[in-house]
Amino acid sequence: ILKSKHATVADPRTPFADQACVTCHGASEAHVRKAEDGAERAAPDIVYDGPQATPAATANGVCMTCHEGGLRMHWQGSAHEFQGEACTSCHDVHTGRDPVLAKDTQSDVCFTCHKDLGEGIAKAKFKHSPVEQGCTSCHDAHGSAQAGSLLKTAVPALCVACHQADTPAFLARHMKYPVGKADCTSCHDPHGSNQAALLLDT
Repeated sequence: ILKSKHATVADPRTPFADQACVTCHGASEAHVRKAEDGAERAAPDIVYDGPQATPAATANGVCMTCHEGGLRMHWQGSAHEFQGEACTSCHDVHTGRDPVLAKDTQSDVCFTCHKDLGEGIAKAKFKHSPVEQGCTSCHDAHGSAQAGSLLKTAVPALCVACHQADTPAFLARHMKYPVGKADCTSCHDPHGSNQAALLLDT
């Protein structure tokens, strides 16, 4: 944890600058006391994983005391919150390199639950480049006002943020299917496909 952002004592916003472990794990008086003659030390008041884990809603409430708003403003009622996921189901705060925040490992974390999607992408001959840059290139795992937990805009606006719809090559290919009047996913698989141009396999 000493290599993580949560343990930056010089930054007054971090837990270690406040009350160190107590900030996130509670006073944990029984845990701090020395265990009697070979007895197992008591767990902290708030435990984030394992068999003694505190209920997700309670544990997440601790995280939200610092991480509320902004990118997490749609967490309440999101698919992950509704399913009872804890922040630590995905995030590892006791490390200097959170696997979700690192683009090269982010998709692997997502695919531990979204197995079918991960397997489909792995088998696809053509992969959409944002997938290789991490799922959060297009999705907000903390919830969104858009369907499918997409980022700020829905399809096709999200797609044309990268795929410039006013270029001659784009317009020539899409003359029959004007962007803006149809959903891009009517023809394309946004994750990957065995067809060129990510066209649907069916």
